[in-house]
Amino acid sequence: MTYTTTSYGEVTNSPDTYDAITEDLCRDGTVILGWNDGAGSLIDVLLVLNAPRVGPPANIDGRTEKLFVSALKFGSFAFGAGGYLEPGYFAQKLGVTPNPTWVALAELVTEVRTRLANQGRLS
Repeated sequence: MTYTTTSYGEVTNSPDTYDAITEDLCRDGTVILGWNDGAGSLIDVLLVLNAPRVGPPANIDGRTEKLFVSALKFGSFAFGAGGYLEPGYFAQKLGVTPNPTWVALAELVTEVRTRLANQGRLS
């Protein structure tokens, strides 16, 4: 799979990007993106699928199948399976103020979660 990128090599949202992320997560468990929201903001996004746990969960439920999402310098959260991530909810979980950047990142995470669930990797 191939990521869709800007002329500067920044990853952008597209079905090819969602497929590539899903493939990388299924194979390696982790991917970090130099991600562009399509409006000029560049954010490092770390995605980790089903990270090994040591000790009891502190702020997430006990289910082991999670997609951990971290927008470096902003916030992070562990999302389980599910459908559409409402952008306001997504922004709240990352501890940021809703704006078009977080709407675009919520779209990316929603699409990746859907693909992982369809492959039985997130339930």
